[in-house]
Parts: sequence; C-alpha cells; structure tokens
Amino acid sequence: MSNFLACFISLVFLPFAYSATVDCPFIPHTLLHSGKLADIIFETDSKKCTDSIPNGTLKTCSAEIADVTFGPDATIPNGTNVMPYIDLSVNVIGNEFISDIFVQLECLYAPNKENSYCHNHSVPILKWGKNYWPCRHHKILSNPTEVKLPIIYEHACFRMHGLSHYKMHITFLPQNCQLQYTVTLPHDFQLDPTIALHYKNDSSWKTGWSPMLTLDENDKEFVKMHVTTNPSDNRTHITMAVYQKFNDGTKLIYDDVIAPPDKTIQFHASAGDYHAFAYVKHQECRLICNKEDLEIKNCEVCNHTYLNFTLSENHLSGAQSLWKIFTAVMTYLMYLILILLAFTVISAGGIYVYYQIIRPKRLARLPPQAVEMAARPKVLIIYSDDCIEHCAVVAAFAELLQQNANAQIMIDTHNLTDPSIKPSLWLLQAITDAQYVIIIFSEASSKIMSGEMLISRRPFPELFNSAVRLIISKINDILSREGIQLQNNNQRISPALSKFIISRFSYTDSNSIPEYFSLLPCRRVVIPKDLGLLFGYLHGIDVTQQNSLEFDADLVPLNQAILAYQQYIINNPDWLQSRFESNQNTVNNEISPREVTERLPLKSDNNKTDEEMMEELATKYNISIPKNVTDDDEEEDEGKLQNGKNVEKYKLIGDLDDISSASSDD
Repeated sequence: MSNFLACFISLVFLPFAYSATVDCPFIPHTLLHSGKLADIIFETDSKKCTDSIPNGTLKTCSAEIADVTFGPDATIPNGTNVMPYIDLSVNVIGNEFISDIFVQLECLYAPNKENSYCHNHSVPILKWGKNYWPCRHHKILSNPTEVKLPIIYEHACFRMHGLSHYKMHITFLPQNCQLQYTVTLPHDFQLDPTIALHYKNDSSWKTGWSPMLTLDENDKEFVKMHVTTNPSDNRTHITMAVYQKFNDGTKLIYDDVIAPPDKTIQFHASAGDYHAFAYVKHQECRLICNKEDLEIKNCEVCNHTYLNFTLSENHLSGAQSLWKIFTAVMTYLMYLILILLAFTVISAGGIYVYYQIIRPKRLARLPPQAVEMAARPKVLIIYSDDCIEHCAVVAAFAELLQQNANAQIMIDTHNLTDPSIKPSLWLLQAITDAQYVIIIFSEASSKIMSGEMLISRRPFPELFNSAVRLIISKINDILSREGIQLQNNNQRISPALSKFIISRFSYTDSNSIPEYFSLLPCRRVVIPKDLGLLFGYLHGIDVTQQNSLEFDADLVPLNQAILAYQQYIINNPDWLQSRFESNQNTVNNEISPREVTERLPLKSDNNKTDEEMMEELATKYNISIPKNVTDDDEEEDEGKLQNGKNVEKYKLIGDLDDISSASSDD
C-alpha cells in the first residue's frame, strides 16, 4: 500500500517535465508554396520519438543542411504557486527539405536535485519500463515538392535548471545525420533580470548578468561557442576564457571579448578536457580571486557561466594536424629510444657484471685443467684443389695445427715437392703412417668424386679421389671386422674409426659431405668453429663434458685466408665451372698408356757415347759426374734384395694400362 501511495504521489506532484502539450504547445511554421501550413505531425511521446530515431552511429551533418540555435524562454507565473522557470528554446532552420527532425535532450550534470531530468527517472520508468530522455519528433507529411524552404522548427518545452549541463541531439531524415551540442546556463536570476526582480521584489536591486552558453563541436577544424545576448542591454560585451586541463594544472588557450552583434567564437583545440567561462567584465569584479582576498572581501568574483567539456578528437587545421601527428610520433619515438637506451644500458651492465664478476667467480671454483701437448701426432690432411684461395686456407690450417697443436703435418704441397717421390706410393704410405686423417670436403669434392677432371695446375696429380677411395676401403674393412658398436643404444666411435676425422670449412655447405661419410660413426668438425674439439681429438683429451678445449692460438692468418676465399667466390661466381675440363676436351686429349709407350724413342739420334753426353750435361748444369757403378756394388744391392732388408715390397695388380689409368686419376 505504501508503494502504491508513493507512486501515486510522484505521478501527481512531480514537476511536469515529461508532459508538454498543455503547457508548451507546438505551433508549426513551415509553409507550402501555396502559402498554407504544411501537414505536420508533432510527437511528444519520448518513447515513440526515441524508437523512431535510426539505430546505429549516424554521421555528422554538414553545416549547410540547417542552422541550429538555442536560447532561454523565461516564464514568470503571476498569481500562482509556481516559481519562475526557464525552458530551452530550440530553433532549427532547414536549408533543404528535411522530412523528420528529432530533438532529444540528455542530462550530463545537474547540481540541483530538483532537476527531474537528471535525478528523478521514476515517471518514465513507471510509464515505459526504463528511462527515456525527453524527445520531440517533427514530421512533415506534405509532398516534398510542395514544401517551401526553409523548414522551420521552433519549440520551447525542455525545463532548464541553473548550472546544469545538457547534451542536445538533433537528428535529420532523410539525410541520416546528426548534430550534437552542449548547453549550460548560470543561475536563473543571473540569466534573466525579470526573474531576479521577481525574487527580490525590488526594482532598485541589481545583479550581474551571465549568458547561456552553447558548445558546438560538429566542425572538424574548429570548436565553436555561442552565447545569448543580454535582454536588458544588447550592447553588453561578453568575455570568453577557455582553459585546457592537464595533470599538472591548466593552460589558457583562448581569451577574447565578444562584441555585439557577434554571438559566436571559434578556435582550434586538440582532444582533451576543458573549462570555459563566459562573463561580463567590469572594474568591480574579477573572474579569479585569491582565497585571502575573498575572505577580507577585497575581491569580488564576476557572475559567470561555466562549462566543463571533453573533446574526444582534435579540431585542428591541416597544418596543425600534421604538426600534432609529427609531435606525437616524435614523442613516441623519443620514448622508444629511451626504452631501447635503458634496455641497452641494463643489458650492457648485466653482461659486464656477468663477465667481470659472476663468470670469474664460477671459473675460480673450478680451476682450469692444464693440458700438456707433449705428443706429436702425425696428421694427414686430404683435400681437393678447388682453387688457389681454398688451398691457401688449407695451408693456413695446416700451419695452425703444426704451430699450436704440436702436430706433424703430412700434406701433398709439402711432401710432393721432391720429383723422386711417386704420389700414389706416398699416399698409401701416408694413410698407413698417419695417426689421424683429416678429410676436408669442399665445393669441388662431389664433382671430383663423380668422375669429373680438374684442370691440373700443380706438378703432381690430384690425389683427392684416390685418397677417398682408399679411406672408404679401410673404413669398410674396419666395419666388417668390428661392426657397429653401440653404447646406451647409440653408435659409439670405435678406436679404429677415430683415426678418420670428417671436416669442412665454415664457408662450405654441410651438403658437400657425402651421405656415406655423414652416416659414419666418425668424428666431425667444422673449421675454425671446432678447433678446440679438434685439438682435444688429436691429443686424446676427453672433451665430452665441456664440448671444447680452450686454447691460445693466433687465428688471424686462417681467418684472413677464409675472407680472401669468400671474396674470391663473390667476385668470380663461375669459378667452380672453370676448374673442370669439359667432356669434349677430355675425350680429345685422352691418350692411352700404350700409345704413350709407343711414342717413347727407342734409340737416340745422337751418335755420342754415354760418357760424352754425361760430361756435356755436367758442364751445362755445373754438376759432378756420377761414379761408375762397380760389380761389387751391384752384388751388394743384389744381396740386400735377397735379404729383404730396408726394402718395402708392393704387389703389382693389373697390367700397364690399369696402372697408368690410376695414375692419371690421381
């Protein structure tokens, strides 16, 4: 029962803010070309009006469609118990045909609790189930071709309260666009002198006047503010002051005087929060007074109209927008640079602390193990003669092993300079004697192994293909004899296979290593990346824990040779093709061993004796004449052969053609 009484009382005694037709009737002003009034429907039901507005976000109307102004309409009821009040007068002048005009009020701020729009929504909730902001719908039913421009909408029915802020939404159809304004007013008695006289009831009592203030942010480049004129003195000058709010205070961005007949100011502004003040300036008052002056009444604050608003986007000219974007980008860039700089400093500090403090302490706990490279392992290096630069890298690598790994290096460029040494026999003996064989695969390796012939540029034949075949044969013998050794289900490197080390330089692709060698349980290194591992392998040091061996070696010659090779292949992209003989030249120039034998001269054309020829050659080359071999010497040599001492025997397999072909392959 109590709830029913409360609802009944609220419906009966609530100010008539949501009813309109009786207190503020609508008078149409739009005419036809015939001079008659247009057929117009004016809807005052806020729910029906709101439901008729198109859903979704509407675009902002252009300024040419209509002119919208707002003003106060003061009412002083005489002989009644109703206090003076002010209605908002909305005036729309359409410059083109507008079939529907929707005017909707939204309350933003109201310090006065009597403002039913803002503080009492019981009437619309009881009537419609939820709150609907006050709305009016002006609809023209006449034929658009018969309607005379301009379209006129004039209505004053929205109750206003002093110091309140209202958002006005004006929607147009069929344009499907919208205009938005923010309206505020001072105290009622400051806005209209007649209301002040009504309250004071004394014609001699005067109070300061302040205008109604309207914010127009529909223009993309400007923010506009409109003021109303003083009804008692239309020559009154109005001072406008606009401040932008920041975290550390406010900044004055506009301060000017509006002189009649002007009623509008415009200015550029960026997105943000603002305070606007409109007041009449005179000698007896100021807009801002110190607290001390107010207490002793040495300063009087001018009556003013205050508007607090927020701009969600920039209202700037083209140049200002570009400058705004530029400053924003530079600001973010500066922040980014500072962040990167801070990150760099922190990272550098962390690296410095790690290497200067943390790492030395960790290393101090584990004293380094001194390794003495007393042994001098024999190391054979097998490689292909790709180019001069590649051979220079191999030579630098061999020198590095000899100087820093205490290794005895066997390499063709060192051991085959003596013409008395046969390359094939040297290769067989070197593979047998070497403790370690390092096979270096490179760009030309696969072509050589496939049978292509390198253009010879050295006094001894290319031995890479023969060496690889011999090594494969030895590895197959080891695997057939020992098999694949497993440890924890993984292949284990057998002692016999540890002799062979598969390697490549860092500039060579891993695909250059044939699949056969890739699958072998042999050691593999990349030079110079794995030099520490290689040094450990050569001296039998277990490097499985740290996966490397720290050493102190000068890598400058090796690195310089690698850089020279890399520069060479960049400058000569076709270098590899130029190193091999074409198939046609190989076929044409190939001579069989028997043909070579037949071409050898069987008898000298010179009639000189052997002694005379030897004397002539000795005189020409400044050498001594060898002594004649005696029969005793021959018998001594024959005895050595029979005893088999100091003589290495080799079994000859095949005929003369096979031996010659093998030598040519080398």
